[in-house]
Amino acid sequence: MSAQTDALIIRGELKTFWDGYSQITDERSMMLNEHADLLKDLDCRDIIRSLPDTTGMDVVDIGAGIGRFTSQFALNARSVLAVDFIESFLEKNKERHAEWPNVKFEVNDAVHLKLPKQSVDFVFTNWLMMYLTDAEVVGFLSDVCSWLRPNGYLHLRESCSQPSSQKKAGDKFHAEKNPTFYRQKSQYLHLLSHICVVENGEMWQLQPQWAVSVPTYVRLEANWRQVHMIIQKVKCDPLSKCILRNAVQLQDILSSEALQIQATYDARLDNVRKHLGNNVTMFPHVNDLLTNIGGNCALVIHASSLLSSYADPLNLSKLNVDCRVWSVETNIFAYRSQVTHMNTVKNANIRAQWTHNICHLPRQQPIIAEWDDFTTVVAFVNKENMFETVSAVKTIVKRGAKCILIVATVGQTRSIDVSKLTITSNVSITRLEQPICIDKISNIIDEQGSMSWFCVEFTI
Repeated sequence: MSAQTDALIIRGELKTFWDGYSQITDERSMMLNEHADLLKDLDCRDIIRSLPDTTGMDVVDIGAGIGRFTSQFALNARSVLAVDFIESFLEKNKERHAEWPNVKFEVNDAVHLKLPKQSVDFVFTNWLMMYLTDAEVVGFLSDVCSWLRPNGYLHLRESCSQPSSQKKAGDKFHAEKNPTFYRQKSQYLHLLSHICVVENGEMWQLQPQWAVSVPTYVRLEANWRQVHMIIQKVKCDPLSKCILRNAVQLQDILSSEALQIQATYDARLDNVRKHLGNNVTMFPHVNDLLTNIGGNCALVIHASSLLSSYADPLNLSKLNVDCRVWSVETNIFAYRSQVTHMNTVKNANIRAQWTHNICHLPRQQPIIAEWDDFTTVVAFVNKENMFETVSAVKTIVKRGAKCILIVATVGQTRSIDVSKLTITSNVSITRLEQPICIDKISNIIDEQGSMSWFCVEFTI
């Protein structure tokens, strides 16, 4: 049987699956949850308030269903195209928006949708990639890269590694045969940055900007694996060495390469926790500081390339602290490992976000929309990026917040220069001992030579 025939069979099974819910044109079918009324408004709020401003944009809402999000875009967008392959869902959407002249509708499957090149500013999807095969994911994202205008945006929201909610007895919205691909979030993030297109002699790529768990599902369903992300179409940086890849190569990145890299990181994180044991952390000094902040809110940033191998140097899930912790990762595989562990521990006071660039963190809405009362910041940085990290942090936290930098340097460095931090308060610099178990959990010392560690404390 050919790959094309297999794809048609899977597509048919998917259509049959959704046809089974086509007579239930309400949020229960959209969310495949009998108790959608408890989630729908909060879930919609979580997504919408994290998006770029769509005022004056041309928006395509793919998999629009009955119009949960179409309504939001119609308020300010120049135009909205709502697309779905279940006609009854789209008819309900039309009914809801009959008086909106800027909203159009198209009954179509996402994998067959055709749009002109550079014709839209924002492509919005919600639970779509999980219903596409690997080949269809690659084809769809390549199309999106072509449809978007320069600097346009794509939104993805997926159930990663598990369903959005647990099956309950008698729940008709959890079918025994569910044609869903529960991929890892790092598979999507790894693939996306490899999607490129050449336009007018210039190369453009899809660059993920951030990824984060949907807060409502963390709070109400204890599920950190409901992840949404914003991707922007940007001009390729000459230093990034963008390469045009064919569909087969891109599919291999999604289905094989990303999984192999992730397995390496997961094994490394397991090794970290195995050797730390009851020590809890590689940096006891920092944990002691965090345990004293009480019921406040801490921002933890992992921006050190020298520490990316450790994927959670504070072992956050074991912190015995009465505070909320928002952890920001800059490595997509470390981020996935963090979220996986949080999903096991089930502490809603601990969240994780991935960001492409720490400098962009102040402009990324999830962190600001959910928690805006950080009183403590812990940032793991290299000597080269501690200044830009502090600059970003100063625009997020309130004046008076305590900041702790763990600065990693290569070689036997005896001191570090913090004069460029432009901090007015007194600064305390402590040279730290080698982190606990560092010699057992990584070959980084062999790769980088000897390392030195500093703790810089100050008040913003």
